[in-house]
Amino acid sequence: MASPLTFTGHWVGSYIVRQCVPVGWPSCDIAPEHVSQAYPFDLVIAQSGSIASGTLHIVDSPVMDVPVTGSASSDALTVSGTVTNPVFNRVSTDSIRITQWATTRDSRDHLQGTFSFHWEVLWGPASFPQRSGIWTLDYDAELVNVVRQP
Repeated sequence: MASPLTFTGHWVGSYIVRQCVPVGWPSCDIAPEHVSQAYPFDLVIAQSGSIASGTLHIVDSPVMDVPVTGSASSDALTVSGTVTNPVFNRVSTDSIRITQWATTRDSRDHLQGTFSFHWEVLWGPASFPQRSGIWTLDYDAELVNVVRQP
């Protein structure tokens, strides 16, 4: 089966966290995502020429839909994006930034590759329990069984 010429569509599957580096957090063990575990992957892309844009759903939460933009060739897709949301009764903010993206489409029309993202929490003065400053998690992940929905 020949691959379509664009990445346009709804891609679903999983990603496995391969590495987590915490700063501020006591460890990655209390983080929302854990090393060696699989999480749902959901990417909606529209492509016009070599320009790609869409939404990446990072974690199992409706507030972490990351708007992405990037470029696409016949078999490679590169995107980046950032989302920031108020959390904890608006006493802090939570943001995710895609820091690296290297995916390709194979002959079976599956996405494969890796991506990295930076998760940052800026604790406000009224946060509970008393926390302050910026706490971050840097994740490296690998795509698993990501296919385009018909």
